[in-house]
Amino acid sequence: MNPEKFEIKIDAAHKEIARKAREFAEREVEPVSREIHEKGVISRSLLRKAGEQGFFGICIPRELSGVGSDLLGLALMIEELSKASTSFALAILVPYLFTIPLMTFGSQQQKSKYVPKIASGKLYAAHAATEPTSGSDLAGIKTNAKRRGAEWILDGVKSFVSGAEWADYFLVLARVPDFGEDPRKQLTFFIVDREADGLDIGISDDLIGVRGIRIGYLELRGVRVPDENRVGAVGEGLKIASETYGRTRVGAAALALGAMQALLNQTINYAVKRKAFGRSIASFQATKFKLVDIFADLINVKLLVYWSARTLDESPEKLEAASLAKLRAAEMLEKAAIKAIEIHGGVGVIKKTMVERFLLDSQILKMIEGTPEIQRIIISRFLAKNLDDEAEKD
Repeated sequence: MNPEKFEIKIDAAHKEIARKAREFAEREVEPVSREIHEKGVISRSLLRKAGEQGFFGICIPRELSGVGSDLLGLALMIEELSKASTSFALAILVPYLFTIPLMTFGSQQQKSKYVPKIASGKLYAAHAATEPTSGSDLAGIKTNAKRRGAEWILDGVKSFVSGAEWADYFLVLARVPDFGEDPRKQLTFFIVDREADGLDIGISDDLIGVRGIRIGYLELRGVRVPDENRVGAVGEGLKIASETYGRTRVGAAALALGAMQALLNQTINYAVKRKAFGRSIASFQATKFKLVDIFADLINVKLLVYWSARTLDESPEKLEAASLAKLRAAEMLEKAAIKAIEIHGGVGVIKKTMVERFLLDSQILKMIEGTPEIQRIIISRFLAKNLDDEAEKD
């Protein structure tokens, strides 16, 4: 990854994706954004409308009912939707945690059977890796898969499953205990149907942020999965997870980017209209400086998100680019939200003004797709490798 090679090309096709998402957000999402936040519910019908627009298939090939774009197209779409509702934009991003690994590691049969249904929005899919005692430490999961003839028997519990209430399919990470001694090399992904015998699905408590998304949990008790539903080779789960998250983190960063833009717009509008000491508070230097700080961070995040998308489109192995974007975007949203609340003053801590949702959303965006600490570990490994390479040159 060479920071000096900084070139972002947004062509007509990318602009069309952004325009389409922006118009959909203004027409369909903005009118219900307050309801989504206050009630914590996104209707399945709204998700289906998004599917009709192709939003679930942006970086899926056309022959599989996708749009045929790339990660930059995905980022632009998520950014526009997140301006209206970060919760709704996240609901659109979640199925990519199913389709991206299938496109990269799945069999042709799996791609043909599942991807078109998800890309078109006709069906929904979710990702189930986290467990009550294993979040960042995927190698520590306890869900196990045991081979029995042409089938696998899965037992375990999954938690923090985003979109569980809508999902028709789940991509479940399990351990194959008799496959070597290294737990990192035992991990394997399986496609599990919602209607599978032995699978119980529950909805957990509401989140403090992105309130349209309700997290769920899965209990798998002797769930039988045909071997044809195994994604990738046995023991390839950690690699699949790493490469999948490395791509979807671009989308997670775009969630924060869109939210930051909406936050800045709302805060400027308030500052211009709010009067104090006989004039608009937007004319006070203290307010101007806070707005400038938010704007500067917004531009930094925008460039970083677009650059990370383009970098991964050109060099898929450079996963640290997505970590950089995701880390900075989520943390800058949090910082911007605090400044916005300060500008709003007392009004900023009243729920009906909807300013607090950006701060609450930022806490969720910091956690999804890997905590800030995980992103820093990934980036530090990249730096260490480059330091070692430089040392060898010397």
